Amino acid sequence: MTYSFDAELTPIPYNPDSPSVVDLSPESVLRFELVSEEEVPRISATRPSHAKKRDAGHIPRPPNAFILFRSSFIKSESVPGNIEGNHSTLSKIIGIVWKTLPPAERELWEKRAVQAQAEHRTRYPDWRFRPGTNVDAIAKRKTKDKNKDRPPPERRRRNPTAPATKSL
Repeated sequence: MTYSFDAELTPIPYNPDSPSVVDLSPESVLRFELVSEEEVPRISATRPSHAKKRDAGHIPRPPNAFILFRSSFIKSESVPGNIEGNHSTLSKIIGIVWKTLPPAERELWEKRAVQAQAEHRTRYPDWRFRPGTNVDAIAKRKTKDKNKDRPPPERRRRNPTAPATKSL
């Protein structure tokens, strides 16, 4: 199986030292080393985050097998740098690779996820997953409930003398 990227979606600048064809078959892509946090160079200039601000006491959820695989895949630098910034494309690529993993390899990641859950449980014994309430969703639901008893508004016709027709 060979993976190729559309030049308009993932432009790669020309470099005469690089090979003309990049082999992204599962066999070549899956040859990556596990990298520890200490070995990963930190980027000095950080971008402002659009994520919700978590309080200092927030305990993250334990990672599942795919999340562990994804983070290891990114840290091993198996993906060209210009694609790495585009998380949508990156997730699609990693998702395809994840789906094509051999069962033995996938089992390895499942075992690592169980191990990560056990570590999480020992580190945070009282932690329980409790999804937070989305304030916007609650407000939307309340508005919907208020309007439930009201009859729907009548539609106005552009030409009141013309008969009503159903448009498709």
